[in-house]
Amino acid sequence: MKPDKLKIEISIYGSDTSILVLRDGALHYASGKMFELPPKGEVITPSEEAWKMFREELDQIDIWNWQETYSSEILDGLQWTVEIAYEDNQILTGGINAFPGEDRN
Repeated sequence: MKPDKLKIEISIYGSDTSILVLRDGALHYASGKMFELPPKGEVITPSEEAWKMFREELDQIDIWNWQETYSSEILDGLQWTVEIAYEDNQILTGGINAFPGEDRN
């Protein structure tokens, strides 16, 4: 149930950034001030049951049909990207100050 690829990044322009990446079978999480390296981080190893629940949640929120890009007229602020790949499905999506389920695109 573990994805082949997973990368989630959230940044607030000029402020904090957080990233979650699947690498070597574990989730590597880091957060810190934008443009500062290295960020504070930790390694998380989810159980098979946790991976199964994660996939069920992805299917439930219908992430596989999200748009490629969500944006607003305001270009600074919160930016996000999600890249997830399984053998049977994959998604690369992201946005700037806009999210799935909102009326604006």
